[in-house]
Amino acid sequence: MLVYCHALRTKNVKKAEQKKLSSEFKKNLSLFERLVNIKRSMFLNFAKGKEALVKVKDKVNQS
Repeated sequence: MLVYCHALRTKNVKKAEQKKLSSEFKKNLSLFERLVNIKRSMFLNFAKGKEALVKVKDKVNQS
C-alpha cells in the first residue's frame, strides 16, 4: 500500500512538473514570437527608411 501511495504521489509530482515546464515553454515561446515580430518590424522600418533616403538622394542628384 505504501509503495502504491508513493507511486501515485510521484506520478502527480511528475504531472505537476510537466505542466509547469509546459507553461514556461509556452510563455518563452510567446516572448520569442514577440521578439521576432519586433525584429521584423524594425527591419521593415529600416528598409522603408533606406528606400526613402535613396529617393531623396535621387531627387537631389536630379536637381
